[in-house]
Amino acid sequence: MKFKKINEIVRCMIDGRYQLEDDTNFCDSLLYFAHDASISKQIIRIKRINTGAIYWKTLVFVEIECSDEKEVRTEVKNVINEIALLKQYLLGTENVDLYLFLAFSNYSNSEECLRIESTEGICRKYVLMPDEDMENFFKRTFLHKVLEDNSKIDGQDPIERAFNSINKDKVLLDEESQKKWMDHFLKYSGSELAEKLICED
Repeated sequence: MKFKKINEIVRCMIDGRYQLEDDTNFCDSLLYFAHDASISKQIIRIKRINTGAIYWKTLVFVEIECSDEKEVRTEVKNVINEIALLKQYLLGTENVDLYLFLAFSNYSNSEECLRIESTEGICRKYVLMPDEDMENFFKRTFLHKVLEDNSKIDGQDPIERAFNSINKDKVLLDEESQKKWMDHFLKYSGSELAEKLICED
């Protein structure tokens, strides 16, 4: 089971930033759409704390038993169709904050995993790569806490590089605005990030 004890793992990762939805009745009702081929399936809902957020992010964890590419594509299509149905039951911006975490048993084609992950229709997808451990897998997701010493490329932070590019010919974002945007990019994701950037004075 690739996502064994996922509840505890997520709880530890989001501690101090998000809360887990304690009432699992809604998540249990959403599992009605789960496909029989999924050997492991779980839905977790989280909400950011200390921000006044009222909407929940929905995380769907699915492990599929399959052995060849044709079977993988069939089963992934089934899962995506079910996610589309599930999405209809999420209110307001919650249907934007929907994430699929996918793993395969007995299948190890990295290229196909990357192809699936790169498609963002219906929801954002994260696929556990062959030989990838859970720690490195979650480091690629928004659940992983971004540290202040976040990764830099050529000694420069990627967001800082984008700001410099924007201001190349004319200053469009002053230093104060850049700091606000930087904070938003590091703290938020999905609809929360969009709302912060759009509504920012």
